[in-house]
Amino acid sequence: MRKILLVIDMQNDFIDGALGTPEAEAVVENVKDKIRSYPAEDIFVTMDTHGDDYMDTQEGKYLPVPHCIRGTKGWEIRPDIKELLTGAHVYEKPTFGSTLLAEDLKALSETEEIELELAGVCTDICVVSNALLLKAAMPEVKLSVDASCCAGVTPQKHKAALETMKSCQIQVREEHGTVVLRTKRLTLRKYRPEDADIIYRYFGTDPDMVRYSGWNPYATLEMARETVNRYIESYGDEHFYGWAIEADGAFAGTIGAYDFENDRIEIGYSIVKDFWGLGYAAEALEKVLGHLTENEGISCVTAWCAAENTGSRKVLEKAGMKLVSIEKDGLAVGDRIYDKLNYEYTRTLYH
Repeated sequence: MRKILLVIDMQNDFIDGALGTPEAEAVVENVKDKIRSYPAEDIFVTMDTHGDDYMDTQEGKYLPVPHCIRGTKGWEIRPDIKELLTGAHVYEKPTFGSTLLAEDLKALSETEEIELELAGVCTDICVVSNALLLKAAMPEVKLSVDASCCAGVTPQKHKAALETMKSCQIQVREEHGTVVLRTKRLTLRKYRPEDADIIYRYFGTDPDMVRYSGWNPYATLEMARETVNRYIESYGDEHFYGWAIEADGAFAGTIGAYDFENDRIEIGYSIVKDFWGLGYAAEALEKVLGHLTENEGISCVTAWCAAENTGSRKVLEKAGMKLVSIEKDGLAVGDRIYDKLNYEYTRTLYH
């Protein structure tokens, strides 16, 4: 069985150019990892390719945003991806799907047994178009799409396209639980045993980290190691969510969601002091909220903070959470009493 990877339109204009999105930028590292797992001769690449007359074409009239014009920077494959594609097969296409690619792969399937996997952008336009062309041409060839290596025009359209492909018997590979998440500046990854010592140093010994919560599972090095090991052991539970946050390879904090019950889950986070004020907490929180509601299908994510904790209030609200109630004197931390602010994030209601 020859396994073939199709990399769809990982061009500058679709990542951070004319039609770029944060979601497309966020899957770049996943796509690079996927490419590295295949030999070059088994990788087929498409490039959206238009001429200077784009605005006069039917596509140009429906989408009046010039993009992927041959010879421009936007047309080129993103450099860090391109360097991984030396020796790959490249197909330029003037529209969403490549009929030539489908024809060539069909001919190949008649000479040897193959399996196809797709990755790239945009899920709801060129990825789904090529997937359906390939399925129509080769109905008996196994065809799959790695959802973690795709991004749509919007997260909602991405999800809708995945559902369309599922309906057409195209396997959609979706990971659940604590999966690696990426934003423009951050990587959210699973805990490692060596994280315990770092977490103890940053969080266990600093009273400011628990000023408004009183909860400190890292108060001693032994507790930190036990807590991290418990997190690692919990990764088999699809409703356990715990991430270490990295910024440029440096440990920057933690974020997790716990106590899943009745389609609701509570979320919390901590950011290393050295990284306060950079917007990392809101950036990580927004990403995890999207993962929990869109990928995991959880209806409501909750959080709370002390009324005096203005930093956390700003983070929760910037990430899109809504204040739903205030409990007067509802939070006791040692001998201190605070009003407790309760927040919710519900995709159906707010987005």
